Amino acid sequence: MRNLMKPLLLLLALVSVSIFLISCTSSNSVQARFVNAVYLTSGSYNGSLDVEFNGTKEFTNITFPNASASTYKAVPGGTVSIQGLAYNTSTTVFGPVSETLNGGTDYTMVAGGQAGGSGALVNLAVYPDNNSAPATGTVNFRVLNASDVDSSIDVYIEQTPFTGTLGQNGVAPDFTLGLNSGSTYKNFPWNSDGQGWSLYVTTAGNPNSIRLNGFSIASFGGTGTDGIRTIVLTDDTNAPNTISSQPLVLTDLN
Repeated sequence: MRNLMKPLLLLLALVSVSIFLISCTSSNSVQARFVNAVYLTSGSYNGSLDVEFNGTKEFTNITFPNASASTYKAVPGGTVSIQGLAYNTSTTVFGPVSETLNGGTDYTMVAGGQAGGSGALVNLAVYPDNNSAPATGTVNFRVLNASDVDSSIDVYIEQTPFTGTLGQNGVAPDFTLGLNSGSTYKNFPWNSDGQGWSLYVTTAGNPNSIRLNGFSIASFGGTGTDGIRTIVLTDDTNAPNTISSQPLVLTDLN
């Protein structure tokens, strides 16, 4: 009997651990922030979004193009239904869509595309975040592409002042992104002159087709202070087929 009890107790222990891990992964709340990059949300969509998780409003009055905040808030974990509504109405802008959010993970959620009709032209992209501090004396950048101007773009992040030529003499793109996609994090040495970085966006493979020319990313980080920034590229609501000259810069760390 004792010989039978030991395997049984071990099996029960393993089942308990599995249930605990599944619970932690699927049902615990997670931390999320929301970006409204749905152009033409003005007018019929009141210029702003409310976002519901499982039928409960978690974000409200998120204007285009803007983020809920660079800070996060707790939202339900596990498999959740997410729907975007015109602010303070029941008019659907996107969704509902089903997403799986893992407990203990931070997320940046970006709604992009063109609002219209049933919201079929709007998509929701969900990106897990890594907010662990980079090595001392360095900073991390990540770029999320919520613009549909080009099917593929090249992104350059250069220390200011930038005196080189895009695509020449070793000046290569830091990221190449398709529609509704995000880059990995890339580590950069701190700009010791304190002037920060300049952001350039071109059509992929064509450095002469400049879509965003030298947007200034504020200086941050240093030899004793490290930082992370997420940059969200959006369309310009007032100029069709144009990337906004003012991308969103989210302060992830520092």
